Amino acid sequence: MNECNVPREAVLPIIGSAGIGKTRFLYEALKKVRAALALILYVDNEKEALGIATMLASTPRAAAILVVDDCSLDTRYALMQSLVGHRARVRAITVHHEAQTTRQAGPEIQIEKYGQDEIERILRANYPGLAPERLRAYIDLSEQYLRLAI
Repeated sequence: MNECNVPREAVLPIIGSAGIGKTRFLYEALKKVRAALALILYVDNEKEALGIATMLASTPRAAAILVVDDCSLDTRYALMQSLVGHRARVRAITVHHEAQTTRQAGPEIQIEKYGQDEIERILRANYPGLAPERLRAYIDLSEQYLRLAI
């Protein structure tokens, strides 16, 4: 693999408040990358994630994108350590459901609350037949969490 395409970190964290739509965002983003579909492994168990990462790291011809949902900082660190020498063929994306107080030097994606205008635009695009009074009620009751509005 071209060294330019190898990221500095093997783990990309996605961080945000619970219920904001991080997992859905990740699903939709990965679904758009056709080549990635055959490489994705999704797990929501940290112990299993570490076992899979170890197996992938020790299998020289294995290539994968390991998605770890509801991941702790300790597990994220352990994944980074396990995959550091294998980032050309194995990557991990971790989803964190709480606000993180510790930041890393590498890239991370933080998902925040949506503005009411953004939620309205998304609802109108996906639910064109929704009555205006219901649309407004869903937006008001959602407290700017897209998943609640939907």
